[in-house]
Amino acid sequence: VERGLGGPADSLVAWRDGVAGGGITGPRLYISGPMIDGAPATWPGATAATTAGQARSAVGQLVLLGASQAKIYTKVDSALLAAIMDEASTLQLPVAAHLGKIDALTAAKMGVRSLEHMSGVVEATVANPAPYFRAHQEFFPGWNMFERGWALLDSTGLDRTAHALVQTGVAIVPTLTIHDAFVH
Repeated sequence: VERGLGGPADSLVAWRDGVAGGGITGPRLYISGPMIDGAPATWPGATAATTAGQARSAVGQLVLLGASQAKIYTKVDSALLAAIMDEASTLQLPVAAHLGKIDALTAAKMGVRSLEHMSGVVEATVANPAPYFRAHQEFFPGWNMFERGWALLDSTGLDRTAHALVQTGVAIVPTLTIHDAFVH
């Protein structure tokens, strides 16, 4: 089983369908297709949304291609996430998140099913997440601030955030290899 959270829809759909039909040997694929991001999109090929309507439309497009889940990316703010979650709920599509402009607890309470790379946890734990949200206007400054932020967390605050996240039922995907790669 392979969980793919981003990438070009045409090749992912062809690969998924080829494996499912027996023409290609490979794992069963659960794909998201293009990520949904704010504008301008951070990742090449991501769907940029600046309005609730665009965000809803992006979710609908994922359903049309048979996505197993949607993945939101770092420039999605709480207003866009509200529209995405509303449409995803209506269309019964789970949402995975690589956060940048929303903290993990807020996203989990809004219904996000998985937090990729432990994103948003630092922001949910610090007293003032606003500098982190601003840093995510660009990917690397935001990611670097997030990575460094872990060293500033106190264990009591992190424990409080962890317990609050457990109560939401959200899955936390650490993706430790990506953190290790950026450290080096």
